[in-house]
Amino acid sequence: MSSSIEVRVAEVEALNPLIRRLRLQTPTGQALPAFNAGAHVRVQVSLSAEQQDWRHYSLINPLPETGATSAPTHYDIAVRREDEGRGGSRFMHGLQVGDRLVIEPPKNDFPLHGAHAPVLLVAG
Repeated sequence: MSSSIEVRVAEVEALNPLIRRLRLQTPTGQALPAFNAGAHVRVQVSLSAEQQDWRHYSLINPLPETGATSAPTHYDIAVRREDEGRGGSRFMHGLQVGDRLVIEPPKNDFPLHGAHAPVLLVAG
């Protein structure tokens, strides 16, 4: 299992009534592990007072800037609320600025190879 990273919710933005963007950063503001297009992080969620589980969320980079993926100061994820789901998205939608989470470093199961032109990935 990968080592875990403690992060805090630095920003929350409602993108629409069902989707929230969460900005995650370390409590000290230090750089997070690098990632590339298509990567995701595993986030520990609380389903009840007694039950923890993990959910995967794709990392997004809406405003590319130098170092945004090689030495990121934050990770952005977007979470769709699924009221009929098992509870992970409801937990994520209840988070507020300052809340702490445990995540695992980015992982990319399908990295892009040989992309020399700009690439836009769209998740659905």
